[in-house]
This record gives sequence, C-alpha cells and structure tokens, in this order.
Amino acid sequence: MSLVQAVKRQICRFEMVPNFPIGPLAAWAEERGHHPAAMLEAVSQIRQQLEAELEALQRHGHSSAAVLIQHEYWCFYVDQVREYYWSFVSI
Repeated sequence: MSLVQAVKRQICRFEMVPNFPIGPLAAWAEERGHHPAAMLEAVSQIRQQLEAELEALQRHGHSSAAVLIQHEYWCFYVDQVREYYWSFVSI
C-alpha cells in the first residue's frame, strides 16, 4: 500500500467529526517514520483526489446530502493536515 493510500485510509473514516484532532494522524505518521515532507506530498495528492470525487458526486445528483457533507469535511480536514505539515516543511 502506498503512503497516499495509507494516509487516505486514516483520513477518510466515517467517524470523523468537526474539529477532529490532527494529533492521532500525526502520531500515526511519526510512529511509522513518515517524514513531514512525504506527508505533505501525500495529503496534497489526497486533497486533489477528494476534490475530484466531490465534484463527481455533485454532478451525479443522486448523492445524499450526508455523503456530500462527509466528503466536504474530509477535504476540510485534509486542508488542516496539509497546513500542519506545511509548518514543518517551510521552516
């Protein structure tokens, strides 16, 4: 499994709720020795994937509001995670 796939599995979970902390994901990445730059690249790729999926769901028209909201939240969370790792890489 690639890093992108592994991180996406950590992010795209239905138990995600607003204000879900970044700490568990950061700890997961650190325990596995994933460098912040690699995590930044992975979450950037995941954001692109999620955006494309969300656009497809919106075009489909038969997606439930709950599915759309969940995808929007995953996009929001990825943005937060990306900013977190950007702070390490940009130092």
